[in-house]
Amino acid sequence: MRPWLREFVADHEGWWRTARGLPAQLGAMDEQSEWDDLLAPGEAKLADVLLGDTDEPVGIIMAAVRPDRHLGLPTVVIQWIAVAPAARGRGLSARLLDHALRWGAARGALSAQVNVTAANDAAVRAYERTGFTTVDLRMIRPLA
Repeated sequence: MRPWLREFVADHEGWWRTARGLPAQLGAMDEQSEWDDLLAPGEAKLADVLLGDTDEPVGIIMAAVRPDRHLGLPTVVIQWIAVAPAARGRGLSARLLDHALRWGAARGALSAQVNVTAANDAAVRAYERTGFTTVDLRMIRPLA
């Protein structure tokens, strides 16, 4: 699972560097802290792996229920989702999202939110297909 998650992280790092006008060697996500966050216990936290036909990991999702920062209402926040490259195009992200949304609703969440990198067209489309709409935009520009 780590190899395709490394690819997932590398794609995102590239999009974020491009938006900031940074060279490839500048800035990096802390992979170990991502794993630590994924595996940390929590009462209102979901970290699940979707297994394929031969019990190999093909997808992973992490979510948490927390108050919305604007209205204070319980919200399921999709923190990240990844599907193995070989398993893409089979609706697995929709299955993972449905699982997380049902999990959040069972814990009192009234809505769901996700932050998605605009350059990740496949993710944007996947979230839109499952009913997410754009409300806020994070805008970045280089200073140099």
